[in-house]
Amino acid sequence: MSDGGAASTGGWCTIESDPGVFTSLVESFGCRGAEFAELYSLDDDSLRRIVEEYGAVYGLIFLFKWDKELENGGRQNSDGDGNGGKAPLVGDDAPADLFFARQVTHNACATQAILSVLLNAEGAVAEAEAEEGEGADSAADEDKKSASAPPAGKLILGPTLSALRSFAASLPTDVRGEVIGSSDEIRAAHNSFARKDAFLTDPEDRKRFARDDEEGQDVFHFVAYVPHASGDSEEAVYELDGLNAGPVEVGAFKVEEDGGSDRTLEWISVARTAIQERIEKYAASEIKFNLMAVVRDRRVELRRKLAVVSTAAAEAGGEGAADNGMAEEASRLHAELEVEKMKRERWDVENERRRHNYLPFCVELIRALARSGKLPALTESANERVADMRKNAIRKKLEMAGKGK
Repeated sequence: MSDGGAASTGGWCTIESDPGVFTSLVESFGCRGAEFAELYSLDDDSLRRIVEEYGAVYGLIFLFKWDKELENGGRQNSDGDGNGGKAPLVGDDAPADLFFARQVTHNACATQAILSVLLNAEGAVAEAEAEEGEGADSAADEDKKSASAPPAGKLILGPTLSALRSFAASLPTDVRGEVIGSSDEIRAAHNSFARKDAFLTDPEDRKRFARDDEEGQDVFHFVAYVPHASGDSEEAVYELDGLNAGPVEVGAFKVEEDGGSDRTLEWISVARTAIQERIEKYAASEIKFNLMAVVRDRRVELRRKLAVVSTAAAEAGGEGAADNGMAEEASRLHAELEVEKMKRERWDVENERRRHNYLPFCVELIRALARSGKLPALTESANERVADMRKNAIRKKLEMAGKGK
């Protein structure tokens, strides 16, 4: 999504909202220890399940179809953000150590939302800090190593994001956005998921798309939700939307002394309320939403549990029913690690297909249809479908305009 006149030409493409895409993207930055998981429901059981399964949730990323009239109705820089009428926090009102960047680059909102979570993740460390600490293994390489080795369990930002955070920390929010948009490493990683159909894309369509949903084009936007500690017993959840002037506090929650999973469930519940408000605002006209959780690499949590079981088994001395139970638990954890390995392999195959250029195949298919004499009829049928789609889009716009009066 572009920010009107603030957009700069950075040559960024649109990318698909998919766990495999986003996980591969952050790993190409050098980030380790994180992955992405889709949330299909916001009920208590679903939230509890994702916390139990992954052990840590660093943030949420919400994708929705951006509606200029609905969003601009409440988004007036410092007057309101369109989410419950709460004003973005700017200047001294914004938490000093909360990383927020304005979006000034068209099509960068997916990566910017991801960075908003990673750069604000609790316990995230730079590469050097991780090496000085517990010596975490790369998530990409850990499959080749002993699964029983205790992992560090840290989110490692890697050199690119560590340098970005250090350099941009003292800059104004709009300049931070420029820094992100001008980063060759981040842009190259983002654009590696570009669709290989530029030859078939009408440049005039791209111009219309950049002018915010003209001619019925769908424009999607990403926002991030993260927890942030204020230094006392109360913490807050912030909505980080690069089209706003600053972060928006969507709610506060109390932190118990033991913290842990209860804290995660608390802040996710606060974020859920804000997300539901956004969904309800669009409920009459839109059903296209996607919610992604930025979580700890599940292999890290499984290895941690496996290390605990291995230690307990060693202390038990290999005798009795307790040892049999631990052996079964270890076998189960190994099986789950194998499932995770297969998931990563599937993601790799899917990403390779996304990057593959199918244009030569399409051209040859059209030639074959022409030689067989089937192309004219298929072309006419396709033109009729496109005309019907345009009529339906116009009718939908007129209906929405009538409801708004």
